[in-house]
Amino acid sequence: MSEKEDVRGLLELVGLVVAPVTAVTAVLMYFGWNRQNAIYGYFGVDHAVLRFSAQDYLLRSVGVVFKPLAVVLGVLVLLVAVRRVAARLDAVTVPLGRGVRLPAVQAVRIGVAVIALVWAVSALAGHAEPLTGALALALAAVLGGPPLHGTERPFRGRVLVGSVVAFAVFWAAAVHAGRGGTALAEHIDRNPDAQPALTVYSTERLTLPGETVVGPSTYRYTGLRLLSYANDRWVVITGRDPERGRLTLTLLRDTDRVRVEVTD
Repeated sequence: MSEKEDVRGLLELVGLVVAPVTAVTAVLMYFGWNRQNAIYGYFGVDHAVLRFSAQDYLLRSVGVVFKPLAVVLGVLVLLVAVRRVAARLDAVTVPLGRGVRLPAVQAVRIGVAVIALVWAVSALAGHAEPLTGALALALAAVLGGPPLHGTERPFRGRVLVGSVVAFAVFWAAAVHAGRGGTALAEHIDRNPDAQPALTVYSTERLTLPGETVVGPSTYRYTGLRLLSYANDRWVVITGRDPERGRLTLTLLRDTDRVRVEVTD
């Protein structure tokens, strides 16, 4: 083998490894972004002002992906087990007309796959629960794939089924990320006192409640709560909007003029 072929083989190997890792990283970042967008969007804040890093999004996506992936994989394992048991019933057939008979197990699989596919399409159209729609889509692919593509081109069939299942996992994780972020925001909105208390010192007057003059050109603000901190930016809970009934937030940056202390 020549040196050029060695280099080409190495580059192909690197490409096979890097491409999936890059794709998975991008997907995980999206889930983290979706979760943060739901949290801050609940309070009417664009989380882009916090300038979260790629690492921040990745860390916040781990818990988002695990549950939907575990559920879908668990269902797939169950389907494989059921398939092995049902394989013994292939001798039982149902008539389709003109002397054509179809194994009963295969007929049931196709019927269930069609029902699941209809439910998934309904969920995509916004008429059914999205999480169950994602699960139904994976179910339709696993059950209906083999009977439809047959055994002539099994590799293409497996690729198609795998792609649909991967999309179902992505769909479920995206929905779970948004709902998880909203649920966390609602919990904070109901229990703001559970957040860390803050005391803010500033050399200039700020539009914050709880102001106390403690010295020449020195102001102290108390009664505040911390929502989050990222990239030298404090997201501070300052009160509650009487019209919307939700907490109000203010963004403070760490500067020479502003000092923030976490008091508990």
